[in-house]
Amino acid sequence: ESIPVIPEEVRERITGLLGDLPATFRWINSLDDVPRDPATRMVADGGAIFFLGEPLYSGGVWQVAAGLEVGDLVAGGRIYQLLQVDGDWQISGFTEEWLR
Repeated sequence: ESIPVIPEEVRERITGLLGDLPATFRWINSLDDVPRDPATRMVADGGAIFFLGEPLYSGGVWQVAAGLEVGDLVAGGRIYQLLQVDGDWQISGFTEEWLR
């Protein structure tokens, strides 16, 4: 499954904002690039995946899927509704939510 490319300057900003966390950040181009436990297919070594889908216009609103997987502990996400306010995108709600 292919992941939309996030521009380098946005990646650097996100990584910088999260820089105080005790973690190593690695940007990937495909979920197939994530190291997984061969037996369970969960993220290997207690790692985590944060993902952001491609924004889509549907039903008169912009929507984007986002979520996370943390090792074999939890996985979940939401489909967020977006509004543009004064030139910035803001989350105005969500339509779906999942948890595993």
